[in-house]
Amino acid sequence: MKKISVIIPIYNVEKYVEECLESVLSSKLDDIEIICVDDASNDGSLYKIEQLSAKDSRIKIIRHEKNMGLSEARNTGLKYATGKYVLFVDSDDFISSDALSILFREAENKKVDIVYFDHALFYDSSLASSTLPKTRCKDYEGIFSGKEFFCMTMKEGDYTCVVWGQLFRRIFLQENNLTFLPGILHEDQLFSFYAAMKADRVCALKKTLYFYRQREGSIMQTKNCKRAQSMFVILCEIYVYWKTNSFTERESFYIEQLWKSIYQAYALYKTYGNESQELQCGDRIDQVVYRALNGGYEKKWIDFDGISIDKIKQYKHVFVYGAGQAAKQVVDYLHRNKIQVKRILVEDKKVNPESFCGLRVHEVTENVIEKSNTIVIVGVTSKHSQGIKENLIKNGFSDVIELKDANEM
Repeated sequence: MKKISVIIPIYNVEKYVEECLESVLSSKLDDIEIICVDDASNDGSLYKIEQLSAKDSRIKIIRHEKNMGLSEARNTGLKYATGKYVLFVDSDDFISSDALSILFREAENKKVDIVYFDHALFYDSSLASSTLPKTRCKDYEGIFSGKEFFCMTMKEGDYTCVVWGQLFRRIFLQENNLTFLPGILHEDQLFSFYAAMKADRVCALKKTLYFYRQREGSIMQTKNCKRAQSMFVILCEIYVYWKTNSFTERESFYIEQLWKSIYQAYALYKTYGNESQELQCGDRIDQVVYRALNGGYEKKWIDFDGISIDKIKQYKHVFVYGAGQAAKQVVDYLHRNKIQVKRILVEDKKVNPESFCGLRVHEVTENVIEKSNTIVIVGVTSKHSQGIKENLIKNGFSDVIELKDANEM
């Protein structure tokens, strides 16, 4: 058995793959294997790894006859892995020369399923020329269950889902049938979440061992309909797991926070998609997820009879004022009528949540808010609406709609 299997999916990265492989080959840890999965590259990537493989027997090359995507490439690597531990490395990134030896020693000493560690982000010269360390806010000394570590990092804002920031015990992955869901982007979200939920023992190193490249043309630089579809699938997967398994109140709270943050990303990516391209998930299923996220509404707070959907659709930006039950009904009503709400406005963020219905909450007075070609719909009942319209107009919002309470009709 090898000490570590390093799995590197490869697809059209001839410009970077040598640097990536050389960083792994220069490792101070002996007895490793490097599994390169060529996902049907059509540039010179395969030639370059074959050249390196001829010089170093630690490199194993597995080829896909057709392009199957990152998830399937990683799954293929897992099938061939023989190491006690598994590290995923993306083919346009690199690791420090001591990364494998440090991680192996930590995993062996602490007998854990997962070792978490820090990374630094760097840019191609075409984008910028700087390096940004991405370290956790605090040290997490000791050994924790995966669920406990998940809750702690969610609380501190330190949670990260990237699989290349974790070393996994291979048998742990096998025993829990942990693989990557094919056909989606952001597959790390699901894999890392499930791993955290199932791990008995994890630990964290406050060491920067991985260097993550930001480049033009990469998946993370692409905004398209596929990303929204993928986030939708992830929302459904996590929701089903959350509601069909037992969790403590604290665990459930932080799973809900993660789910809401993913919904926020989904809502954002959906606005990037080609409006002429219908999402595969379909509007009706989308509404089900929305309602599951925000809860059903037994009481009708707002009356919508006097609202003109055609008028609202003429505006570039649609905002909702309020962060309560009435505002939820307004957002839901607009959502069902295929109107994308861009922002939630409140008077004071200190007494309101940071996000609402998957959207960021902003104060009316914030200068960053778009005010031209914008309409604001007041999502509060008449009991609390006094002076709101006047204040919005005073702050530059010329078009404001106030709605009547449902019980006034």
